[in-house]
Formats: sequence, structure tokens, C-alpha cells
Amino acid sequence: MTVGIPPDRLRLLRQLRQSAAPVSPVAADTTVVVKPDGGQPPLFLVPAVSGSPYAYLGLRTLLPADQPAVSFEGPGLSGSAPPSGSVEQLAAHYLTAIRRRWPHGPYLLAGWSFGGTVAFEMAHQLTAAGARVVLLALVDGAVPGTFASPDEDEVAAAFTRDLAGYGITADALEPDVRQRRYAVFRANMRAYRAYRARVWSGPAVLIRGATSTEPTAGWHEWCRGPVVERVVPGDHYSMWEPASVGAVADALSAAARTALAGE
Repeated sequence: MTVGIPPDRLRLLRQLRQSAAPVSPVAADTTVVVKPDGGQPPLFLVPAVSGSPYAYLGLRTLLPADQPAVSFEGPGLSGSAPPSGSVEQLAAHYLTAIRRRWPHGPYLLAGWSFGGTVAFEMAHQLTAAGARVVLLALVDGAVPGTFASPDEDEVAAAFTRDLAGYGITADALEPDVRQRRYAVFRANMRAYRAYRARVWSGPAVLIRGATSTEPTAGWHEWCRGPVVERVVPGDHYSMWEPASVGAVADALSAAARTALAGE
């Protein structure tokens, strides 16, 4: 049993992983269908530094009936693939899965926390390949910058804080789960510190928690196209809890509708 995760949410996560269409080894290993129904282009939800799509599962019943949503399980959490070594590599990994499900666009991308940085890079890679990104939603994510690579003590402390945000302690995890989660977290944290952003000229939506302390203010330096800002209740983690996640769903739904209105 995974301690700290409600049994109903844990069952749903397992069911969604099993329901991913095995169209390729990459898609079967990483794709988690959060909401399968709907005729609109899928909203692709990029995981945070943990590599887990868990936070997004609360959106399943809150998104509009016509809006499907797909997330991913980061490489290294399960299966034989190792964690990715860079944001660019991780973005390319997720894009391989995306293109097998939705090869021609338009593309709706959203990412929470570290996932925002990966979605940002995915938008660049899609655009460079000639694809159309009509939505880039950055959800309460710290702005990329110039940072020193973290040492092991810093990674361990950040890993413990991140688990605490979900109500989990490291000691409560099964050893294999803890080892995998730590390896993914460490790889992603180092990848974030090494990433060098470049200006995005397309549309962007910045969603932040009203009481979050994440340093989100600098995204305007990198997002030079039309930018819309939305504030939702909660902090970096509590924004995904039942009392607040409806506002996140509303913000994402409104952004998707606006992005697709001109299609």
C-alpha cells in the first residue's frame, strides 16, 4: 500500500495506467488517460518533479464533458527506462507519446510546478517542428534561471518537503518505491537547475495559487506573447485538494476554450 494516498485515488491511478492504449512501448509506459471522453483536442498535463500524474486525477470529473485530458508517468517511476537526464530529453520523451496519440495538433499543454518548465520546452520543440501550440498553461511553477547543481543533501531535503506536500513521509514508502521516486526526483531537480530557457512568443496562461510561495513572477521575461494570469485558491499543494481543485479545472477549461475558439 502507498501510504498517504487515499485508497480511491490510488485505485483510480492504477486503473488509468492500465487503461492506457498500448500503441507503443513509450506510450504504454508513460501515458495516463486522466479523462478519456470528449471531442476536443486533448489537454496534455505534464507531471511535476515527482514524475507522478497523481495531482491531476482530481480533474477527471471537473473538466468539461467535451475536454479529454492525458498525463504521463515520468520515466524511471516504473518499467525499465531510467530517469531523463535533462528537461530537453524529458520533453522529447513525452512528445513521442503525444504524437502517437495526437499526431497533427493543435496542441494544448499544461504543467504544474516543474511540469510547467517541461511543458515550456515541449512547446518550443513542437513549434520548431512546425506544429501549432495554441495553449501553454504554466501552473504555479518556479521560473527557470541560472542555478548551481544541487548536492545530495539539498536533493534529499527537497524530496522530503515534496512528499510532505502530499501528506507522505519517505519512511512510509516501500523501499523500491522510495528508491525509484528519489531517483526520478533527483534527476528532475538537477535537470531543472541545468535548463536554460529561451523566449516563448506564443500565447501563455499563468495560473498561481493565492497563497503559494513559488517564485512565479519572472515568467513574463520568457513569455513575450499574449499572457493571461489567473489566481486560484490554495498554496502550491493545496490548490489540488478538493476545496480548491475546481478552480484549477475552471482556469484550465477557460484557457482551453479560448485557445480553441480561433481554430
